[in-house]
Amino acid sequence: MRAYVVDPGLVNTDIGSKGTNGFLSWFWDKRKQHGEKPEVAAQTYAYLVKKEPTPQGLYYYQCREAKYSRQAAIEADAKRLFDLSEQLCGIAYEGGEMA
Repeated sequence: MRAYVVDPGLVNTDIGSKGTNGFLSWFWDKRKQHGEKPEVAAQTYAYLVKKEPTPQGLYYYQCREAKYSRQAAIEADAKRLFDLSEQLCGIAYEGGEMA
């Protein structure tokens, strides 16, 4: 199994205004107008699922491998993320294999 990070960018949906009102709701309504349609943002997911051979990169944006931040490569941060994920999901992850 291979996992990827997919950045959909700004998408024209109501996700940012859920549970908000007033200024935040108004702000998101204005901001999302500059976003992509959901079906356009979803193309990267479809690209990764259908692409042969299997893409080897980690981070994808607009159907292309993209650079990710230096912080994403900090091993101590990655370990904290996996530890928290294990705790929240109740799944142990050992040496690249699900336990």
